[in-house]
Amino acid sequence: MPRLVLYPLFAAAYPVLALAAGNPEEIPGLWVLTWPLGISFFVSLCAWLLLSVFIRDPDRRAFLTLMVVVVFAWYGYFTIGLGEIPWAAPYARTVLPLLFIVAYLAGATYLVFRLVPNLRALTRFMTIFTAILVVWTTVDLIRQTTEVDWSRHRVEPATTSANASGKSGPDIYLIVLDKYTGSRSLRDNFGFDNADFETFLVKRGFVLPRTAQANYIYTALSLASLLNYRYLDDLPAEPGAESRTKAYVNHLVEDSAVWRFLQARHYRFIFFPTRFPVTWSNRFADLQVPDPRRMLSEFEIVWRRTTLAEPVFSWVCQRFSCAHAATPLISYAKLLEWKFDQLSQVPKWPREGQPLFVFAHITIPHEPYVFNADCSSRPPFWPSLQDETPEKQAYVAQINCLNRRLKSIVEHLLRDSPAPPVILLQSDHGHGRMPPLHIPDVDAVTPDRVAERADVFAAYYLPGADGGIVYDSITPVNVFRTVFRQYFQADLAPLPDKTYWSAETQLFKFTRVNRGHPWQE
Repeated sequence: MPRLVLYPLFAAAYPVLALAAGNPEEIPGLWVLTWPLGISFFVSLCAWLLLSVFIRDPDRRAFLTLMVVVVFAWYGYFTIGLGEIPWAAPYARTVLPLLFIVAYLAGATYLVFRLVPNLRALTRFMTIFTAILVVWTTVDLIRQTTEVDWSRHRVEPATTSANASGKSGPDIYLIVLDKYTGSRSLRDNFGFDNADFETFLVKRGFVLPRTAQANYIYTALSLASLLNYRYLDDLPAEPGAESRTKAYVNHLVEDSAVWRFLQARHYRFIFFPTRFPVTWSNRFADLQVPDPRRMLSEFEIVWRRTTLAEPVFSWVCQRFSCAHAATPLISYAKLLEWKFDQLSQVPKWPREGQPLFVFAHITIPHEPYVFNADCSSRPPFWPSLQDETPEKQAYVAQINCLNRRLKSIVEHLLRDSPAPPVILLQSDHGHGRMPPLHIPDVDAVTPDRVAERADVFAAYYLPGADGGIVYDSITPVNVFRTVFRQYFQADLAPLPDKTYWSAETQLFKFTRVNRGHPWQE
């Protein structure tokens, strides 16, 4: 009976498990590993079976299978690295990196076969070594994703004054626009005048603060502060366990003080999930549009980018009509278009006599850039570390498209709602012209980029309210404090408006900044 060597399977599983263990807060559930692990095992088994036609020695066949697994599992890391080298970046998306990797591993395989006639000892070593890696990583992953009881850290909702009216409140639409930079920075750093969209909103009764700022420069932190109307100074971080704090931030967004305040007033909660872990799902929502399990998670998308799967899918989709599941980046644009259409229709949905709280996290103009200015789809574009110009053009085009869609959504919400709704258009943070996952300490960033990252777009439709209740320098932490005071007489005094910077490597080490510089008392 032919001997089956297991270490190529272990080697196929390890990159998936390691990526998950290194980013446990990106995992909505261990079930998201199913497809990445299944595809990795499939590649390994196909290589093993195909090579069995030519190579009878199981040890040599296993080594060659390992080489195939290495090419598949690590190809994306190699091309991403090339993209950060100025002279190599133009070749990163060509076939040359694949040819180079294959040639290099073929040469290494030739030397091993030539110098080591019998690979049995190597097989034993690799089996033990890869098994240890898989077991160790799996245990670490399970430990980090074990459910934590954060209820003792819950932010309690605000109280309502005794003389508050008992009548039903207005529908509330919170539409978060990811990475939508404020007008000053768009004009100064991107050469784009956003006056047309702003004029449209003002004519329809929106108030636009002129110098709105973010509280935090990351989506999860910004949303946690917005939805709990407080700062995050008291995050219950455990030494050496930052992922637990990230999990707590995700929990604050899901089980927020805003939702519990509105739940007590019999609101119906409609939630629009995204591929981002922080807004991937919400178990407290009455309706999720669409069901989160029908979407690819951010983890699955990132995993594909690190492997050979993404360029293979892209190549196939350029030549054939792709189904929804063929590639996440192509379906991503279609999903956004569908969400825009659904959001416009919400006022007409059955509500069973309840007011609505609608939370829609719109994940553009954040990259990848998938829309042209006229909202036609384009090949997905990820920014480079080398050249700002193409990204600036793609970013502005995506803002133009988003503005077009938001105009339509606003018109529908104002026209079709049974009573004037509250509409909150709120950016979580600005651009900053820094690639994701490459945000350093504030001292290493120029003041104009710090200011741009903190400069956010904001526009609020508050029916029946004096426009003066929204001041020019408002930050997200005070948005729901203002709304709940106005419509529910909630006991929520304004907080000082502050902006905090933190590096990607030390997410919870906050430095207060002001106008692009570290804060000085």
